[in-house]
Amino acid sequence: MSTLDNFTKPTGKLSRVVLCESFDQRVLRAANTLNQHKLASVILLGNYDELDRAAVGYRTDLGGMEVLDFENDKMQSGIRSQLAELDPSGTLDPTDPVVAGAWLVRNGLADAVIAGAATTPTHVMRVYLRLLGMADDCATMSGMSLVMFDACPFVRNRVVGLADVSVVPEPTVEQLADIAIQSAAGYERMTGVDARVAFLSFS
Repeated sequence: MSTLDNFTKPTGKLSRVVLCESFDQRVLRAANTLNQHKLASVILLGNYDELDRAAVGYRTDLGGMEVLDFENDKMQSGIRSQLAELDPSGTLDPTDPVVAGAWLVRNGLADAVIAGAATTPTHVMRVYLRLLGMADDCATMSGMSLVMFDACPFVRNRVVGLADVSVVPEPTVEQLADIAIQSAAGYERMTGVDARVAFLSFS
């Protein structure tokens, strides 16, 4: 069974997903997998010629994927204009691909953005909070890792979600409840399996 068989397949129009760290070998290979299996409409950030050379070196290619040069004048003008309002202190860099990816989602030019392969989680979360915020029904930012087991008799589904992964080190009771609700909903969206939640001691 392929790893991809454990996740729900999209129906209808594919979501536009931005992969920010496009020069990372893992990201390019993941982009190729998403594209080949028609799981998403992939958007890479960077110079096409440079990314194409990198892809060839990693034995993959950019066929069927969109490449946006986020450092061109037009896109940078749009990013800088919005950062002036959202980040008046100037802590965010408009030439940061993580910022560019979040900006694309904020302006409806993409449906989702992924970063963190070559960037610290703290930086990614800071950018996303500033540019995208949180859903109306979500009061606590948290993280979830998906772990896949192979022929393990102790799990009912090969994919297990673990949350929160070090975003909220000492959550309150209310935060724990919110993390559980959001994690269960995210797990069900990605796997198509009804989530069962267990609370485990961090110690």
